[in-house]
Amino acid sequence: MNDRRFSGLPMLLETPKAAGKATGTIEVDPLDDKNLNTLRSLIAR
Repeated sequence: MNDRRFSGLPMLLETPKAAGKATGTIEVDPLDDKNLNTLRSLIAR
């Protein structure tokens, strides 16, 4: 993730979901927030 060769490239992050596939109204999965915060913490500054 911190390799400069990836700088500026769009990326897709696939993460596990708490309840599986949505069958009705799509709601924000609480794991999305946790996973995104973890990813952000890995970025070298």
